[in-house]
Amino acid sequence: MAEKIKKRKGKTRPWADLHEDLLRTIIQKLCLYDRVHSILVCKEWQAKILTIQPLTSSRLPWWMFQYNWRKSFQNNSQKLTLDGMLFNPDSRKLYPVKKDNWKSKYMSLVFQARPCASEQGWLLFFKGLRKNGTSFFFYNPFSNDFMLLPSLSSCTGYVRAAFSRIPTSPDCVVFIAYHVNQELHIGTYTFGETNWRTQVVAQAGDIVKSIVYSSEKSEVYCVFWGGKLAKFDVVGRCWSLVKERSLYHLASNKQILIEYKGQLLLFSIHDIQLGYIYRFDWSLMDWIALDSLGGGAIFIDFSHSLSIAVEEASGWEDNIVYTNYGNSRYYYSSYSLKTRQSCDLSEYYGYEPKQGTYCGTTWIQPQMQGKLKN
Repeated sequence: MAEKIKKRKGKTRPWADLHEDLLRTIIQKLCLYDRVHSILVCKEWQAKILTIQPLTSSRLPWWMFQYNWRKSFQNNSQKLTLDGMLFNPDSRKLYPVKKDNWKSKYMSLVFQARPCASEQGWLLFFKGLRKNGTSFFFYNPFSNDFMLLPSLSSCTGYVRAAFSRIPTSPDCVVFIAYHVNQELHIGTYTFGETNWRTQVVAQAGDIVKSIVYSSEKSEVYCVFWGGKLAKFDVVGRCWSLVKERSLYHLASNKQILIEYKGQLLLFSIHDIQLGYIYRFDWSLMDWIALDSLGGGAIFIDFSHSLSIAVEEASGWEDNIVYTNYGNSRYYYSSYSLKTRQSCDLSEYYGYEPKQGTYCGTTWIQPQMQGKLKN
């Protein structure tokens, strides 16, 4: 068999000559994870595989690019445009995201805003204001719905966020963690109210790396470098330390907290290759190494410290797909809990935005009921 697949002088390998219809039939039945790895079998297949549409669509997250959410100047006048792209990794199709009829005050808020939380097709954005403070808004690119939240004058710069329900729900609550003069503040906003409720919960503490909200316990969990864990009781508005720092080997700038099937998980990656994932054991009050996601997958955006968990991820079982920004480009990789190795997905999953324009990217869960035109 080895003799047959070995490349011979002056001849191509037999699999490079596989009939296109047969290749299409095979690839269409593969899940996205297997299609990614099929590219490695034969270089001549790559261009063909990237154009083949799957027979069924998955519920895996899409990518949203904001690379044209920018100001332009035409005829000596300033024009602000919102123009982004949604990228479906299954079909490898791009869908435009445009909203030309927003009021100018909304458009100015959108310009260079950064996502900080993602849930069921909705993205929560924040943006620092010139006169200090931060503005917040929700945006759904599938329905083009836009919801403005009150600005928060005490919040500047570094923000970590979560929300309890999609913003169209009457009981949606938004949670943020931010620092002011080395003080850690927790802010909450309930729809229908006119202002945020904020309070100082810690003095001169560590920087919050990531936060999640637990609907079962009505608590917000915050993780710091080294696995230090604290919680904020939303009902009683009380702050308490859960676990002191113990995981000193974790990278300080690449840690993210995830709620998955009612459990708290902590993931960290080192040098794109070495990954660590833990679950918090409440009986032991300690972080325990995790070996399986039980058939699910987690999609992480380290650049904006947000994640999306998928409990049924056919073909991606026990994988953590993550992205990060470095050296003027975005990296796309998957880390397998089975092999404890990383795989580069940039050739298949990644879509490089245009150079020279403002770019922000993030994961977003598709809403199949929405209609998109490419």
